[in-house]
Amino acid sequence: MILQSETIRTARRSILLVVLVLMAWTPAVQAEIVTLNLKAAIQRAMQSNESYKSALEEETRANQEIKRARAGVFPELSFDATYSRAFEIPEAVIDAGPALGGPQRIKLGSRHSTIWGVNWEQSIWEGGRVLAAWAAARNVGRLADAASEQAGIEIQAHVATAFFDALLAERLVSVAAQSVEVAEANYDVVSKKFNEGLVSEYDHLQAKVRVANLRPSLISAENQRDIAQSRLRTIIGLDSGADLELIESQPDSSAWESLPLDDLVDMAVARRPDLEAAEFEIEARKNAVSVARADYFPSLRLSGSFNWQSVTDDFGYRSEEITRDWVGRVTVSFPIFDGFRRAGNVGVAKVDLAQARYSRQELAKQTSLEVESARDDFIEATERLIAQEETVAEAQRGLDIANVRYESGVGTQLEVRTAQLELTTAQINAETARHDRDVARVAWRRAMGEPVLDDIPLVPEERE
Repeated sequence: MILQSETIRTARRSILLVVLVLMAWTPAVQAEIVTLNLKAAIQRAMQSNESYKSALEEETRANQEIKRARAGVFPELSFDATYSRAFEIPEAVIDAGPALGGPQRIKLGSRHSTIWGVNWEQSIWEGGRVLAAWAAARNVGRLADAASEQAGIEIQAHVATAFFDALLAERLVSVAAQSVEVAEANYDVVSKKFNEGLVSEYDHLQAKVRVANLRPSLISAENQRDIAQSRLRTIIGLDSGADLELIESQPDSSAWESLPLDDLVDMAVARRPDLEAAEFEIEARKNAVSVARADYFPSLRLSGSFNWQSVTDDFGYRSEEITRDWVGRVTVSFPIFDGFRRAGNVGVAKVDLAQARYSRQELAKQTSLEVESARDDFIEATERLIAQEETVAEAQRGLDIANVRYESGVGTQLEVRTAQLELTTAQINAETARHDRDVARVAWRRAMGEPVLDDIPLVPEERE
């Protein structure tokens, strides 16, 4: 028994050893690497972003509202059937006099009664309510189309901004890493000179501290990159474990970028989908006023029914016991007084119309401000980028000169550190200006009512 237990323990240890060996030789599962340019990021977002999908569903809702409003133009047709069973039939007592045998009892009804038939009703005139409601629904449908187009523009701008933020964060990591590499290379030179007795211990410590002080900046830049990528992954619907490899991309440029500001504003007001949606809302509110006013007018409706009826004492249907009737009706209704309800409905509809007009005017003013602001930001960022690209080249040349001077024993460590700082600052400013220019162009195109990339449809093909 003891031998058997020892054998079992030995087998278990052998199995555990095999498992550990297999785990050691199993390659680690690496995170998925997703390569993205701006176009791919936008396409992913438009396929998975819930806000954009919700905006597209409003088109479906609007189409159904049009069907519901249009239903008032067509007649209503229904089939009705009723069966009733009398468990006790009432009787009428008639005093027929002694000559006829005294009181007579007569049943009033039968045990089984069935009625079935077809009913129809057609509105002829409702004071213009039906046609106005139909027109309002069509305008709401056009509003939903424009709103979904605007939602596509918004999601493109949102994704593009997040994309360029992540790209900037990645570039700043490269700048920070390069700064560390330059400082480490300088430390190697200083260490060599220190070992040869050519520099003081103070210079040696300063070079070492310089490297140590730059490492937190690199760590911070890497953290900011991870945060920016996480934000981008969330917007485009990627899993949190996926690593992003971003490819340099640019938003589309436009021929109108060189036009005067007044022409740009006029163009934006004429083409922006949200302003178009505001126009359709105004038209729908006008239709709503007409619907409310329709209560002041009479209504005319035609209706009719064709029914069959069977009344018997035993359950069954015989053709000779079935009767039928065919009835047509004309109904005229004219409202006289309703406690001022109609006046209140019309008043509310007029207020809604006025508010829609004010909202449209406010949106037009906001459009003008957005166009001017985005245009100015783009021009300013472009000028900064041109200036900083030249500054980076000059700062790099200055660092090269400082390194040569220091290695030759002519320059000082302070000159090298200053040149390194100037180069890092120039690189950060250049990358920031490049990012600001791309983001400003995105905002400018959005303000003009254009998507970031023209070759991506704002509405999926299956919904067109």
